[in-house]
Amino acid sequence: MPFWAYDPEEEEWIDILAYREPKEELAGRKLVCPHCGVEMVIRHGPIVIQHFAHRMRCPYADWRKPTTPEHHAAVTTLIETLSRDPFWGVATIEPGRPLPAARRIPDVLATFPDGLRVAHECQISPITPYRLDRRTAAYIRARIPVFWWFRAGYLDARPPDLKWTVLAWQRVILELGIVKPPPPDPAGHAYHTMPTEVRLLVRFPDRPEVYRLDGSQGLPSWVHRRAWQWVLWMPVYDMWRGIREWYGAEAVYRHLGPVWRERFTPEDVEGMLVGMWEIGVMAAGPEGRWMPQYLPDFDFRHWSRWLRGQRGEEGLQESPSILSVRYHCEWWTERLEGATTPEELRGVGEQIRLTEHNPEVRERLRPVYRRRMRELKRRGDGPRMGGI
Repeated sequence: MPFWAYDPEEEEWIDILAYREPKEELAGRKLVCPHCGVEMVIRHGPIVIQHFAHRMRCPYADWRKPTTPEHHAAVTTLIETLSRDPFWGVATIEPGRPLPAARRIPDVLATFPDGLRVAHECQISPITPYRLDRRTAAYIRARIPVFWWFRAGYLDARPPDLKWTVLAWQRVILELGIVKPPPPDPAGHAYHTMPTEVRLLVRFPDRPEVYRLDGSQGLPSWVHRRAWQWVLWMPVYDMWRGIREWYGAEAVYRHLGPVWRERFTPEDVEGMLVGMWEIGVMAAGPEGRWMPQYLPDFDFRHWSRWLRGQRGEEGLQESPSILSVRYHCEWWTERLEGATTPEELRGVGEQIRLTEHNPEVRERLRPVYRRRMRELKRRGDGPRMGGI
């Protein structure tokens, strides 16, 4: 049920729920689908909430779910709030448009002056961790960070793996406090009832407070920086475009454009790097430096399970560099032990020499390589030992 249309002559987005008599007030205007450009008509009746309809099926219909009035209210509230927020003030905030690289239409799309696009999704309907993971990964592959907003209380009522997936991707819980009027009839049929208010809420996994982002509270600057930290995903990752070097957070911060240096601190960049490491995008190296993950055929799900196992129920916090070295050593050791011939082992050793950028990992793997080569050579003649 579309509630948005676009007037190409006035270059204006039209929210049909902003009109009491849309057929009369919008008469004579050419309104098209903002996604495919096909002409739209107005549907409105005694038992049908006003909405737009396509004259033919929209080719992007499968890229998003149908919209409900409460979902639309959440989207319009989010657009209004972000447009007033100083953090997002320099960006163009508008309803989402088709993103072919992600095969998605976000609910809200923010475009910053440097070209970075950031998506916001208001997830009113239920969703599984698998679908959330897949949709987020599609945005990231398209180089578009995404923030997910959920109905207040939904994540707490679901199995913990859904909340863990959300925190793994964005490290903050964003919620929609939707206030609706009483049902219009005793049966409680309130599907078409518009919310009277939508509150934008944020909370962090290590703090009990719930913050409102609609301007009703005077929030400290750190709340905004931490809430929107995930915007830095692409600007930070671009530090390593075409480069394989270790860099610290200070160097990455200096590399950022002025838009991001004005909004964040080196400590925020450090937190972002840790978050990217926790989901396997970054590798932690010596002396607090970082590099994009470089292991061949890296399995993000295996890394996530391994990291949770290392931290255990107590949430032990060994440093990222120690855990990265341990994981890389285990990863390569499994391949060294799996080699069945000296030649195959030598190939693994050459791969380590060319692709493993952490000198501590290479040093720890040398005795494993030599022991395994001696074992294989005892089984028969083979090429010389080689090395890592």
